[in-house]
Amino acid sequence: MKEFKIKRRTFLKSLAFVGGAVAAGELPWLTQLYADEDGFYHLAQNAYPFDKPETVIYSTCLQCHTACTIKGKIYQGVLVKITGNPYSPMNMWPQLSYDTPPEKAVKYDARLCPKGQAGIQSLYDPYRLRKVLKRKPGTKRGEGQWITIPFEQAIEEIVNGGNLFGEGHVPGLKEIWAVRDPKLMKELKKDAKAVAEGKMSLEEFKRKHKDHLDKLIDPNHPDLGPKNNQFVFLAGRIEHGRKEFSKRWLKDAFGSVNWYEHTTVCEQSHHIAYKEMTRKYHQGKWIKPKEHMKPDVPNAEFVIFFGTSPFECNFGLLRQPGQAGEGLRGPRGASLGGLGEVGPQGGLRMSFWIPLPIIILLLVGVGRAGGPASALTAPPPAKKQAVRPEKGCPLLKNLPWSGNGTDNGTEEEEEDFGC
Repeated sequence: MKEFKIKRRTFLKSLAFVGGAVAAGELPWLTQLYADEDGFYHLAQNAYPFDKPETVIYSTCLQCHTACTIKGKIYQGVLVKITGNPYSPMNMWPQLSYDTPPEKAVKYDARLCPKGQAGIQSLYDPYRLRKVLKRKPGTKRGEGQWITIPFEQAIEEIVNGGNLFGEGHVPGLKEIWAVRDPKLMKELKKDAKAVAEGKMSLEEFKRKHKDHLDKLIDPNHPDLGPKNNQFVFLAGRIEHGRKEFSKRWLKDAFGSVNWYEHTTVCEQSHHIAYKEMTRKYHQGKWIKPKEHMKPDVPNAEFVIFFGTSPFECNFGLLRQPGQAGEGLRGPRGASLGGLGEVGPQGGLRMSFWIPLPIIILLLVGVGRAGGPASALTAPPPAKKQAVRPEKGCPLLKNLPWSGNGTDNGTEEEEEDFGC
């Protein structure tokens, strides 16, 4: 047998190579490296598990009423990450064209606020209600005792009613769906309105509709309408699509007028404020007011935010900061101002911020000086001496810091107020 000889240096080199190869085998990512045409090394395409269209689902966020578009990343059937939808200008500007293939769009992650990303917590919250809860029979309202019932049982009890809580009969939807004829519903509504306006007496109404008085909530108060109105649909928040669908069945089919898509927890106050502010009477009739308005912030020259900030608490949280930033950086160089009781973090990006107490003091002073029409709408004076009052500045007169009203403030204060 021929003797095999190897030098010590060669043996050590071979040992290092074999050891390196074994170590590389324990690093899966190393086997996924590939070199491009320029010689740069990259991880292989399948190293990231969410780079294929079938690994993501596009949807809508309902963590708040803004309803931003989102992209959910799914791993082995579990939602593990939520980002913004790159197809939507709400999440990315400029957004991807709808012609962008899904294979390319999947590589883009658009922005999404922390509340939206926390949708995973809402989805997998162990206390999330996934079954129908019913007050435990024999207990009183407010005691907080519940039982779970099958969905089919819930439908049966809601529709047909019964002695559901051991307190006697509870009417179901079938029972309060009293008026089902559209013509009769229209006639009852018209005559009930006439009674309310004094154009028809209550006795005349009862005689005319004597065969249908049992269908009314209270025959002595026909303006309450039929028993159908005892079905109240009150949604804390409802989006378009759900809104139109529920309205079709609740109002058009069931016939109840008590359908509400908003509450005060969801911007109903500003809807009402906008309506009252834009309500106009023109040529003998009221013009339909506006319920919602969105300013053109990117193209504005001067914007004032009352009681809010565009950078940390506005609606919606994603698009509004971007629009404000575009306005600041744009060719117009927009000025942003804030009025409110809390100094916003974004105030550093604003041209000015006036605290609420100062606003109140200004309004009190202006009101005592003759009202805002005389004090704020007058053109600025060309020379201070030409308009300076003999007894001081009217805007500063009788302000809380002016003592007994004879001292009208310092010269610097008067100059700040345009006097």
